[in-house]
Amino acid sequence: MSNTNRIIPILLIIIYGAAGLVAALAFTELMVDEPNVQPELTTRFFVIDENEEMAIGKPVSYRTIIENQEGINWNYDLKVRSAGEIVYDQQISLDSNKGLNQTIAFIPNLTSDYQKLEFLLYRNNELYRTRVFQVSLANYGLKPIEMVAPISPQNSITVDSMGLEPTDNYNIQLLNGIIMYSFKTGEKLELRPTNEIVSKEDAIYTTASKGRNIIFLGETYEKTLPNSAKFLTPVIVEDFNKTLKINENLELKNGYMVTLIQMDKNAVKFRISRNNKKLWDIASLDNSPVEYWREINDLRKEKMIRIIPREIYPESIVFDIIQYGSNKVINIENKYGEFQVTQITEDAIIMKNIQEIKIEPGKVISLANDKIRIKV
Repeated sequence: MSNTNRIIPILLIIIYGAAGLVAALAFTELMVDEPNVQPELTTRFFVIDENEEMAIGKPVSYRTIIENQEGINWNYDLKVRSAGEIVYDQQISLDSNKGLNQTIAFIPNLTSDYQKLEFLLYRNNELYRTRVFQVSLANYGLKPIEMVAPISPQNSITVDSMGLEPTDNYNIQLLNGIIMYSFKTGEKLELRPTNEIVSKEDAIYTTASKGRNIIFLGETYEKTLPNSAKFLTPVIVEDFNKTLKINENLELKNGYMVTLIQMDKNAVKFRISRNNKKLWDIASLDNSPVEYWREINDLRKEKMIRIIPREIYPESIVFDIIQYGSNKVINIENKYGEFQVTQITEDAIIMKNIQEIKIEPGKVISLANDKIRIKV
């Protein structure tokens, strides 16, 4: 082999080696320049008013949500203070990345008009977070007014200055840089934007729960199990004080129909049919509620119709009726557009955004597969 033939492979090795070294140096430089972003270590604390009607001397109900994102276990103490007096006290211990979502009830100590109702969260015996509501004896209405920590000038933005407008579907508040949407359904959405961008996990959605019913993304469900918001049955019809006479029909959705076929002072009988085909006759004794369940197979049934008699008259009956859709299971990590379910409790479903959300003042934003529409 000539000297020239020997030199060519050596040169190729040197060239490839140099290229690899340059690539490795470039990769190392990129790794060095990559910012080391540390997650924010904090505790999130939310208080939601769940009261529709209130009376002096009667208990009030508030949803309290505590999320430990501190990286270690913390011991908390939740207190509620009314007119300088502690009316509720609860010790709580949460591991890192764990949360507590609960409804608490207490009787406020009302001694004067326009006084504060304070929700105080202590961490290792030191005051850490505060939410304050204002109580008016004139109408016994409650309205969030401030945080204990002073609001800095850059955060003292009014709703008007941001162009936020209340609509028929929700109200808006701005507290310490967080935009809070309170929907007429009772659902809540909180956004913490920075430069018109809501970063991942800075949007929090919370359902509304009333007894056995829960409203999730604008739709009403009944909890299949009273102590779990995971198994839900959609409520597709809910009518109150309906009236039927003998042989009269009430048409429902999906081809279902209810007919009153018999009645006396002690019992009434209804016929359930679908597409003019008889399915079942059910009798209510002494105004007791009755239900029709559809058989799926030998082991499974679905509740489809519930009838609650109210008044029986000589020629008619007054009743409430609920029609249901097919059962639904909500699991943690379920995705709904930009959101993902992060927590399911006895009476709540909590979701956080897994994608950045871009907001533009004055424009309508569609979220969660168009289930949530808001204007910012």
